[in-house]
Amino acid sequence: MNGCSLQWQVQELPLRIIAIEAVTIAPVDAEGRLTEEVLWLEVDAVIINHGMLGEFGPIADWGLEMGKWNIPVDDRMATNFPGIFVAGDTAGYSKKLHLIAGAFTDAALAVNGAKLYMDPKASTTAYVSSHNAKFNEQNKALRIIEENV
Repeated sequence: MNGCSLQWQVQELPLRIIAIEAVTIAPVDAEGRLTEEVLWLEVDAVIINHGMLGEFGPIADWGLEMGKWNIPVDDRMATNFPGIFVAGDTAGYSKKLHLIAGAFTDAALAVNGAKLYMDPKASTTAYVSSHNAKFNEQNKALRIIEENV
């Protein structure tokens, strides 16, 4: 603490029924690893703010079109560089909502876009496990779904 500028990460949230009474936090080093120092704080509430470092590292040298905080993509999460797809917070497109739920959608679209890049004759539909015949067979065998589904 002592006037140093440190980043901290929640290490433990002891719970009593549904109330958080205290947190154990530990500072993280420049690589994002927890350090040995631990601090116990009694709290009335915890507000979590997810943040990120906007450093692209070596990716910045790949020739991708890049914004300050994201990489522009099309509706299949494809970048301007053939065969490179982006999902989640790094994907930049009109009306982007930076929510975890949106990142799951981005990921499914990126995987489907990559599939079509590798095999242009593949189905254009982005399937999920509930659409997969092999999963349906296994689910029927486990009696998770009915035979005639």
